[in-house]
Amino acid sequence: MDDTSANKSKKWKPLHCTQLQLAGIPKAKKQTLSSIKFVSASAEVPILEMARVVIDDIKNSEGGILTFDANGKEKVTVIPFLSLCVCDFNMMAEASNHMGANTYKFCPRCYADKDSSIWKGAERDPVATKRILEHLDVNNSKELRQNHGLKPYPNPLWNILNPHRDIPVGILHWLYLGIGKHLLKACIQELPEMKQEQLCMLIESCDQSAFGTKVSRDTIIYIDSRQGKDIKTYVRTHSKWWIPFYQLNDNFV
Repeated sequence: MDDTSANKSKKWKPLHCTQLQLAGIPKAKKQTLSSIKFVSASAEVPILEMARVVIDDIKNSEGGILTFDANGKEKVTVIPFLSLCVCDFNMMAEASNHMGANTYKFCPRCYADKDSSIWKGAERDPVATKRILEHLDVNNSKELRQNHGLKPYPNPLWNILNPHRDIPVGILHWLYLGIGKHLLKACIQELPEMKQEQLCMLIESCDQSAFGTKVSRDTIIYIDSRQGKDIKTYVRTHSKWWIPFYQLNDNFV
């Protein structure tokens, strides 16, 4: 599932699209046209409404579909099921009744919040989520919505999979400022003062004459106020000190 722009101009108008792909096919064939089956697209129909039609078809076929295997030259019964849903983080929020990146509990997969965004929070449980959504249907409390980052609306995906788990993504969290800054900040905060000073000395001793933008000790000392361009420059010019003097623990994302 995805939403792309229906306009050629920069004005955003979402074009909702749904496609199907067989599970278990070789990785080299996953992105070929023959492996991707177009299902629907609309700039007017909500994405979950289009998904509902697909899910209804799958559920109505749980008894199996009698067909013919041309390779084996025999009749076979195909039992369809949905193993996972592929989408980006924006669509993942939609698929799991999540409020999105601006809410305090910003991650649709776990209970991380903006005060501890670099750490893995308690995993979201589908049973608990559905119970909270039922409460919100009765009493749409703003406090309850903010505490869990959820909003109630009809979502057929809950009937066939666990949207918190069955939507694979490249990273755990939805990091609003970019994973680079969060990772660097977490590393620096774990360094004792002496190690931070050593890192600053390493930066200042580095030959940066070939770079248009220079990295200074301010990047380390004032990491909270650094912008994306500062972090990008640090990564490009000081990649070997990306995780300096720091051993990641099991909870680190």
